[in-house]
Amino acid sequence: MVLSSEDKKYIEELFNKELKEHVRLIIFKKEGWKYFENLKEVLDELTPLANGLLSYETYEYEKSRNLANEYKVDKAPMIVITQNGRDLGVRFAGTPFGYEFSAFLEAIINVSRGRTDLNDEVKELISKVDRPVKIEVYVTPSCPYCPNAVITAHKFAIENENVIGEGVETYEHENLANRYGVSAVPHVVINEGARMFVGAYPPKEFALEVLRAIGKL
Repeated sequence: MVLSSEDKKYIEELFNKELKEHVRLIIFKKEGWKYFENLKEVLDELTPLANGLLSYETYEYEKSRNLANEYKVDKAPMIVITQNGRDLGVRFAGTPFGYEFSAFLEAIINVSRGRTDLNDEVKELISKVDRPVKIEVYVTPSCPYCPNAVITAHKFAIENENVIGEGVETYEHENLANRYGVSAVPHVVINEGARMFVGAYPPKEFALEVLRAIGKL
């Protein structure tokens, strides 16, 4: 995946308008990650479009377990999208290409802002999460419905420090996908299977599922 001149112009205008704080991507690699060079090529084109507000760094997951633990990273490949190193719980496990590239861009913007456009009712629901919650949204690059589910999980993470929202590339994490019986996407797994559902639920219904997973409903 290489950005076209039209894409670059659009993204540069978007970043100039929307980015507020520096976004630092912390990438944990694993041996045999066949898409890493493609990702690096895209990031090398993307970062100059952000007027100094976007950077990335890479680490070998197995050799950087202390750092991985600091960011609560339990698998690789993983991209942690931070606000200048501050973890807001927003990440992609795998390569955010295909339809997921739009969710990746929105994640960068929302982390930079440190806020979301969720309505007050949904924010109130998510504020009730009072214990650690990890939301894994299993996706594929060809799924047009997946980005909305990933974006919602990311927004929940930004709104509540107890929440981690991950977009998980199914083919790059096949063992986990098999464990949770992923056969259609988006497949949402909350707290390692405490609750699961398939589909891009609207934010309110998604939030209610999170609360059910922790016994709040």
